[in-house]
Amino acid sequence: MASVQEWQLQMAEKFLHAVAHVDASVFAHSIVKGFLMPTVLHIRKRADFIRAKEANKSVATSGLVVQVAPSQYSIAGDDTIRIGFTATSKLGNAVKRNRIKRRLRAACREVMAKHAKSGNDYVIIGRFRALDRDFLSLIKDLKYALHASETYKKT
Repeated sequence: MASVQEWQLQMAEKFLHAVAHVDASVFAHSIVKGFLMPTVLHIRKRADFIRAKEANKSVATSGLVVQVAPSQYSIAGDDTIRIGFTATSKLGNAVKRNRIKRRLRAACREVMAKHAKSGNDYVIIGRFRALDRDFLSLIKDLKYALHASETYKKT
């Protein structure tokens, strides 16, 4: 008889393969200590970034801006979170922009799977202060933005 974790992984693979047309391997990191965490996917298409901007639900902090839009790919009972990262050329050269995006990805790794409501698309825009701001402040900024956009869930 298969364990509960193996069963959850099998069900996740069937769901993703049948419904979302996404490689089932993204779910492998979602099972933590027997609990199924939301799957975090990346936004890659420009149209999804524009849709998040046009949703007019954004919160700005000193280190980042968070734009939130309901995901058009979500299905009832689906606990997928989609996140996109961007940093404009005003922030500096490619090295600085990539460092800001790396820091934002690390902060999102800590916060989003636990505290972001699923079924939404989140676009995280880096600001210049994200480059030298300490990491705990970035995490606080992200949590504040989730609270202010009313997409924060308590664990």
